[in-house]
Amino acid sequence: MLVVKNVFVNGRRTSMRLEPSMWESLNDIGRREGMRVSQVVSLVERKVIALTGGCSNLTSSVRTFIADYYRAAATEEGHRLAGHGCGDPVEAMALDAAPKMKDVKLPEHSGQQVSEERGLIA
Repeated sequence: MLVVKNVFVNGRRTSMRLEPSMWESLNDIGRREGMRVSQVVSLVERKVIALTGGCSNLTSSVRTFIADYYRAAATEEGHRLAGHGCGDPVEAMALDAAPKMKDVKLPEHSGQQVSEERGLIA
């Protein structure tokens, strides 16, 4: 399900349709960087224009930015702390991103923790 929100991008108002987890990621990135979502998206657009001469699909560029942001932060230590590498890569997915998994019994392994706040199993 996509969620439509209005965002001010480089001084103009536009709407973007993103998955709820993408909006959450943008909010998380904004908080981490001390910026509003509109500032993050404006930077993404300016960077894409600088690199390619235009930005024909801002939503796609934002999705790519989010993936690149998290990939840059994906260190071995970060994966270890999150419990990744234990045989089930979808184990750490937000439950609302995979509703069919809510009733699935996950295998037990050492270090598995459940975060009620984020709905994650890490």
